[in-house]
Amino acid sequence: MRMQNITTDSPYDTNVIERSKTASQACTNRQDAGNVIPYTMEELNARIDEAEAEIERNEGKTFSEMMNGFRKELSWLL
Repeated sequence: MRMQNITTDSPYDTNVIERSKTASQACTNRQDAGNVIPYTMEELNARIDEAEAEIERNEGKTFSEMMNGFRKELSWLL
């Protein structure tokens, strides 16, 4: 199955793509010779703080908004 290219004119534009790349790189960087390095409590709390700040700035989406966007963007899969 061939996947469609993600276009930057979608509601999930380059900001989301960049955040996904950053998260993927962070996960890759945490691996040492195939062993996953666990997150520290400080790292976990920092990520929670970041997520809460995004919510306060209204940068997030509701579950319904997210799912509607997925259905629209990935309608070729249905």
